[in-house]
Amino acid sequence: MTSPFELSFPCFIVRRDDESRFAVVQLPDGRHAIAILTDPRLVQMFLFERCFDRIHHRPLPINTPAGLARILSRHLPPEVTHVVFNPNGIQPRIESVAALLSVLQRHRVAIDVVDF
Repeated sequence: MTSPFELSFPCFIVRRDDESRFAVVQLPDGRHAIAILTDPRLVQMFLFERCFDRIHHRPLPINTPAGLARILSRHLPPEVTHVVFNPNGIQPRIESVAALLSVLQRHRVAIDVVDF
């Protein structure tokens, strides 16, 4: 059983200026995930630790559950099946895109905290 997790908004994803569009993390089991960061300091740490290729990366703030759901449902590369929250934090959390979309769709109103 996974422990409770609270996602606050705004949260951030890292945008790449190329055809892949987003910074994608390979998980230890080989699956691919988009990184979702919940704190500006973790964004800066992620950029410093993982984004050192010649492609420009920039944080993209996501202000609402609906905004995050829109990105996850429409704009992810096809190989991305999961999200990883704070991959460079103390306790990264991995969820499937489908599970997170289900939670986000239950919280369609413009709130700034989602519990799951």
